[in-house]
Amino acid sequence: MAMETIQKKIFSSQSDVWSFGIVLWELFSLGKVPYPGMEFDDSFIPKLRDGYRMEKPRYAPTNIYSLMGSCWRMDPRKRPAFGDLEDFLGHQLEPPVRQQFLDLNEPYVKANAKMTSQTTDYAGMFADINYETMAGSEDIAIISPSDF
Repeated sequence: MAMETIQKKIFSSQSDVWSFGIVLWELFSLGKVPYPGMEFDDSFIPKLRDGYRMEKPRYAPTNIYSLMGSCWRMDPRKRPAFGDLEDFLGHQLEPPVRQQFLDLNEPYVKANAKMTSQTTDYAGMFADINYETMAGSEDIAIISPSDF
């Protein structure tokens, strides 16, 4: 979980980005348990607050590990948005392979468009759920000793 989730129980798209970075780490470590060799005890949260991050998984290219690191920034506002992650990861594929994935997804895009045109999108009526709307500007405290 992201630090703001652990400390303040704030769940947002930015805290989901932190979790996405953990999932990437799990994928490139071939399914290892995150934070190997560490106990979730009283020293765990201070280590994260002080900048501890997991090492690069064996099978992760440097640019992917750098992406993981950007997901684990202490300041939620400095983490990439999911659209940025999508763009970055999409550009890791050769154009024909990327197009093949887009083509595979097309029937689902059409089905979703048909479904949303027939129903009211109640979730879309709310403000974006992000760190700013969940914490409020007066509640934001940056704890990070570095910008990772």
